[in-house]
Amino acid sequence: MRFYGQRAIECQPDGRWNYPYPQCGGTIECSQPTRNLRFVKLSDEKTVFSNFEILIYTCKTPYDEISGALMCKNGKWNGTFVCKSGICPPPPYLQHGDYSIISTEKDVITEVSYTCQSYYVLDKQQESYKCVEGKWETPPKCLGPCEINDIVEKYNLQLPTEKVYVKHADKYRLNCRAGWNTGSEMGTYVDVSCSKGNLQIDKSCDTQNN
Repeated sequence: MRFYGQRAIECQPDGRWNYPYPQCGGTIECSQPTRNLRFVKLSDEKTVFSNFEILIYTCKTPYDEISGALMCKNGKWNGTFVCKSGICPPPPYLQHGDYSIISTEKDVITEVSYTCQSYYVLDKQQESYKCVEGKWETPPKCLGPCEINDIVEKYNLQLPTEKVYVKHADKYRLNCRAGWNTGSEMGTYVDVSCSKGNLQIDKSCDTQNN
């Protein structure tokens, strides 16, 4: 077992400890945190941190140059980087996506537009998101794709020879297995759809050809 953390911690005037509680632990690790990484300077730039290890960060200008601490605990960080300014905090993080800056005020970001990474789809179409009176509008979400996997064989559908991903709300046509149809000789295929990462199959090739 190893000791991780600060050997002395102090209760601050606001009632919070200046560092997370120290811990004893094994070899579980965390990768370098990436959420809002562009806004902070790290005390250690390494990419892998041991279980219960503490990472100190300082926010960069134009945000208030305050420091904070995160702890790697059981393979996950116990929080995210928190930076502030008198105008706005950094834009909300979008999992599986990113943003483009539209407007700034004194170098502080005040308006952005969001996009999703490949195969992911925004859950709402809004041109931009603004920070109003120090608070950001609720950001969108990136809805995940569906992978065509071997579950389709349960419906007597042919599995594609290569990996296929279907975007949210899109459809993909699969052929019935040889010798099977959906109830008529003309029904030789099924259109499957994707909903928030879940593959929707409402028909199967359950009838043998005559």
